[in-house]
Amino acid sequence: MTTVHPRARRRVGHARQRTVLLTAALVALAACSQGSEPAVETSSSANPGETNQLYADRADSLAREYGIQDPPQVDIVRTVTPEETDQVHANCMQEAGWPAVVLTDGGVEYDYAAEQEQEFSRALYTCLVQYPPEPQYLGGMDEQQWSIMYDHLVNVFVPCAEREGFDVGEIPSRETYLAQPDGQKWFPGSQIARTITSGGSDRYTDVEQFQEVCPPTPDPEDLYD
Repeated sequence: MTTVHPRARRRVGHARQRTVLLTAALVALAACSQGSEPAVETSSSANPGETNQLYADRADSLAREYGIQDPPQVDIVRTVTPEETDQVHANCMQEAGWPAVVLTDGGVEYDYAAEQEQEFSRALYTCLVQYPPEPQYLGGMDEQQWSIMYDHLVNVFVPCAEREGFDVGEIPSRETYLAQPDGQKWFPGSQIARTITSGGSDRYTDVEQFQEVCPPTPDPEDLYD
């Protein structure tokens, strides 16, 4: 009798969900990292300390998203442009022993044994931190952009998440949301991601799968037109 081992398929970098232009929004929604700041070469117009903190915040956000409780210390190899992001990350994962396919419509697809989920997430975290977006894509958002983000969360993400069986808790008013510091703004997607990665969802075992159904952020052209 042949034993069939369950497999997981993860798509990372989908044009709608993982575009590098949304990095600013996702980074700003993460809590500040308590770890050391990675050394990064920046342009002459950038403040090195602020840029390094943005990269540290991004690493912390990725660790939270993928449910990594003890993220490894990872040094930045180099920054990447939006055009090369998918290929660079695919190459990095392939070198680490994870088969990867760059998709024609954007993103990278990985296929691995389901029991390797945690090991895969750590490898993906490492590659994403080693090859982050260029500094200009890590800036903060203005009030109008945060207002667009709020509208998306309240009118699109929350109703979708509730239909999928998740409790998003109390929704703040627009005024309260806009008054919150960037790194502390209400973002129900973080708790949902933790629920999924901890095995607390009966429907989803993968955050990417959920985000394909319920986009946690608006399209980049809506924020950066």
